[in-house]
Amino acid sequence: MNKLMRPVFGMPRGWLASLVLALSLLIGIGPALAQDGGKVQVLRGRVEPKSDIFYVLPDLKRGETLHVYLEATSGNLDPFAALGDASLLRDTLREDFMAEVDLAIADGRDPLEVIPEFSNEVFLVWDDDSGKGYAAAFEFAVPADGDYQLLVTSTPAQQTFGDYRLTIGLEAPEVLIGQAVPTGDTIAVLD
Repeated sequence: MNKLMRPVFGMPRGWLASLVLALSLLIGIGPALAQDGGKVQVLRGRVEPKSDIFYVLPDLKRGETLHVYLEATSGNLDPFAALGDASLLRDTLREDFMAEVDLAIADGRDPLEVIPEFSNEVFLVWDDDSGKGYAAAFEFAVPADGDYQLLVTSTPAQQTFGDYRLTIGLEAPEVLIGQAVPTGDTIAVLD
C-alpha cells in the first residue's frame, strides 16, 4: 500500500481528502445559499454628535424576519440601532431620554442603567454592541403589517461620530454577520 492509500481512522486517505474538499466547498457557498430569496439593502451615512437619523421601512409584513447590521466606517462612531413602529415619537425622543437620565442622576442611580430601561420601554428592538467590535446587530420578527422606523445614532453612553454602513435584510440572516450581498431591493428609505 502506498503512502496515499494508507488508512486514516480506518478509511483510505483519498476519502478523507475528498471529505475535506467537500466541506470546504460547502462552507464557501454557504452564505450565497443562505441569501437565496432574501432581500438585502446597504445604506451609508454619517452620524454627527447629538444627531438622530431615521429610516422608514414601509409595508413590512407580519411574519417577515428583519435583520439589521450597523457598523462604523470612519471616526470614533459607536453605533446604536433601534426599531420602532409608526407611533414612535421622534421629535421628542432625545429630550425624553435626557429627562430620564436626569431623573436617574437625581435619584442617585447610574445613568447607564437608564439606557436599557428607556430603550426597552420605547423601542420594539434595539442594539448597541452585538455585532463585531462596536457594531449593532439585531433580528426582529415582524408582529404586524405596517410601517416601521429605524433609528441610527451614536451610543447614548457617550458622544461619538463618524460614517456608517447600514445593512438591512428581510429573510437574510447573513446580514447579522456582515456577510450579505445587496440584492437591489429597497427595504428602507431615509426620512
